Amino acid sequence: MTKKDKFSSVKLNRTDYLRYITISLCVIALVFIMILYFSPSDSGGEEGREVTTIYYADNITAVHQKLISQFNSISDNIKVVAVNLDHEKLNTNKRKELITRNLRSQRSKIDIFAIDQIWMPRFAKWAEPLELHIPEEEINKIKPELLKSCYYEGKLYTIPFFYDLGALYYREDIIQKLPNGEKWIKILEEGISWNKFKELKNKYFSNRPFYVIQGKAYEALICNYLEISAGLGIKISDDSDFLFNGDSFFKLNKFFHSLFYKDNIISLRSLECDEHSSFIYALEEDIPFLRAWVTNIFNVSIPENLKEKGENLKMAPLPSNEGITPAAALGGWNLIISKYSRNKKAAAEFMRFMISGEAQRELFAAGSHLPVRDTLYEKSGSAEYAPCKTPARRLA
Repeated sequence: MTKKDKFSSVKLNRTDYLRYITISLCVIALVFIMILYFSPSDSGGEEGREVTTIYYADNITAVHQKLISQFNSISDNIKVVAVNLDHEKLNTNKRKELITRNLRSQRSKIDIFAIDQIWMPRFAKWAEPLELHIPEEEINKIKPELLKSCYYEGKLYTIPFFYDLGALYYREDIIQKLPNGEKWIKILEEGISWNKFKELKNKYFSNRPFYVIQGKAYEALICNYLEISAGLGIKISDDSDFLFNGDSFFKLNKFFHSLFYKDNIISLRSLECDEHSSFIYALEEDIPFLRAWVTNIFNVSIPENLKEKGENLKMAPLPSNEGITPAAALGGWNLIISKYSRNKKAAAEFMRFMISGEAQRELFAAGSHLPVRDTLYEKSGSAEYAPCKTPARRLA
């Protein structure tokens, strides 16, 4: 074979090689396009519409999942995926730090977060302003006192999803067995005074734990402290009336201290308790009184061996001084859209659904959350009104 023949042979093989590579790349590209087109997570739908997937991080209860499923069934182009931040595995402090780290990274796929209403100042810098996403007429349907926690420096960064109130739980079975048990239950239901509460302790429970609060060093302890303050008629929220070196401050701290030590009203084990452990401790030890949120009875997992006792828990207003209206801390959880979300419009659509009359009625009916829409509390003249199954209704 001549040099010219060798050269032609090499040239021919190279041409075949390039043709092979070109065909292979075309086949790979076609397969890739087919995968994208037919992928159920990113596109498609019955009519081939593009589907936007958004991620929603919250303590996902049964009613949360029901609402997500309802939204997914009626939405043609948005799919919501739940990210469960389990309340019993993550207390409020741990949950706050987890969300903080997630948003600070600026690379999170999560579009909507549920945050405690008091966290707004911390999260505003990572939250999308909502005025352009939530119509004013929808905002005006929210209970006004709940919206106070939604603004930061004049901008709306979050919207209430549900709220909560502090309450006095009592073991109806234990109180009924006392002399004049029905009389004591009536006093509790009307709002017991601290003096009567102490009388009840000294008469019938002098040698056993009597009252449990959330005393662990986290936010719920502050809520207990504020509730006791308001029940004494001391307004910490009014800066002009409360000074940390004033008489009111020393009066409050002295009373709070006496509840633990002098009067032995509050069990010292409370200093180790959060929401979940306070429930378990109170039920295990047959403690007659427990301070907790009105929704805790539905959201705290009670062991099987304690469920019968748990069914005897009833709610009443928290203790206060005579002549002082019982007070409860206002809690709850709000929704924010991450400013790093690539799906803000879709996230806002889901957010609007979650505060709609339909969704809030589901929360109401489930009994595990207090809804945020004013119209759901009107007893007449409202198309949205629906009865609430929870005994907390009259406290709301």
